[in-house]
Formats: sequence, C-alpha cells, structure tokens
Amino acid sequence: MSAKAQALSADFAIAVAAFLLITGVVFLRWLQIIRETEETRGLSELIDTVSHAGSILLSEGTPKYWNVTNVKSLGLVNDDRLNRTKILSLWDLGYDRVRSLLGVGYELYFEISNATGILSINGRDLKFGIPPSNAQDVAKVERVSILDDQMVFVGVIVWQ
Repeated sequence: MSAKAQALSADFAIAVAAFLLITGVVFLRWLQIIRETEETRGLSELIDTVSHAGSILLSEGTPKYWNVTNVKSLGLVNDDRLNRTKILSLWDLGYDRVRSLLGVGYELYFEISNATGILSINGRDLKFGIPPSNAQDVAKVERVSILDDQMVFVGVIVWQ
C-alpha cells in the first residue's frame, strides 16, 4: 500500500456537500435577517414621519398667522383651534410644498372629519394629498382638535 491519501473519497465528498449546504443555509438566513432589519427600519422611519407630521399640523406654524407668501413652518392651529384660513391655504401651497414644509419624504394624505364623516369648508372637502392605494407600507396617526366649536379628528397618513 502507498502512503498517499485519496483526494476524492466518499467521505470527502460528503463533507464538502455538508459544508456547502450548511454555508448556504447560513448565508440565506443572514440575507433574510438583513431584509427584515431593513423593513423594520423603514417602518420605524415611516411611523416617526407620520407622528412628526401630525404634530406639525397641529401647531401654530411660523409666523403665527402665516399665509401662502410668508409661511416658514406649517401649522393649522391658532388659539388651540384649527384655523379655517390656514386649512384652505393648503391647496394654494400645493402638494409638494406642503410635503416639504412638513418634512415628509413619502406620499402624504390627511383629512379632517367628525363622527359623521369628512368635513367641508365652502364646499371643499377637508382632505388633502394622495390617498394610499396599493401601498406597500402605510402609517397613520389620528389627532383630536377643535374646528368651529366642534371636536374633529385630523387623520394623517404617509405611505410609499
């Protein structure tokens, strides 16, 4: 007998196959963990964004009684109540400018409603933006405020 080892024995083939299988399973699991982490991070960012946008909308903004030409920070409230003039100014500001002032990098939609449905002022329904349809990720926050001496809900949705 010779002292040389056989390079391609059955044991060696089984060991290589087992090593490749285990390495493949570990690699696929690692990719899955990375994808889940990215999804969680994305959803967390979406939730932070909608919460921040809801807070900004229910602030006074800058200046306190801003208009389309001088708005620096968006806010729809004055004297702890929603301001009709500011609400109606949103359409004059336009969708992209409102998103920019709110610091929203996602699609945006919000509406003002009461227990019976979406409210309107001067015949204009109080909903603004692009409602989500076939959206991948959606986050919504609903805040309570006062408009014309009645309790209303301000629902803010961001999505991608």
